[in-house]
Amino acid sequence: MSQTTRTAGNSPISNLAMVQTDEVTLFGDGTPDRPLRADVGAQPFIADHEGATAAHVGQPVTVTDTVPTIGVTTVTAAPPGSPVAGVIITLNDDDSVTVLPCGITSMTTVQWDVVVTGGSGGLARGSAYYADPATPGKLTPTKPTASSTFVTRVGIGINPNTMLLVTPALTPTQN
Repeated sequence: MSQTTRTAGNSPISNLAMVQTDEVTLFGDGTPDRPLRADVGAQPFIADHEGATAAHVGQPVTVTDTVPTIGVTTVTAAPPGSPVAGVIITLNDDDSVTVLPCGITSMTTVQWDVVVTGGSGGLARGSAYYADPATPGKLTPTKPTASSTFVTRVGIGINPNTMLLVTPALTPTQN
């Protein structure tokens, strides 16, 4: 037997009813009245950045080394086929970076265009973004399909400035 809830003046609503809603209601819009909600529990971490590829905000990274005894984590631009630990959200003054492993992150369209291969105008709403199989530290909206290529989904565009990160993608799948 299904429970129902009746609100004043309305017909009964099943507790199991499916509800459709818009992105602002679901995720919030970042204002005090509607804070972003999908990033609850996402804990950014600070890491040293190394490698030949310069660090950029929005860049997908992989962890290359950790030294728990002194609290140092090192990341590099995610090479093709590697697990993605998150994306860089801040370039710090001491040359370290802040990495967000999952949740929602917002940047300017210009910042996204730097890390999205062929990008212009930021992110596309509803598009999945993958670690670019050809260029370390880049994202692509085109799912890699070549045989023996690793596919690492990093996030989904909510609007031109905002991505819902679905990382860590610890196990890339191979085509």
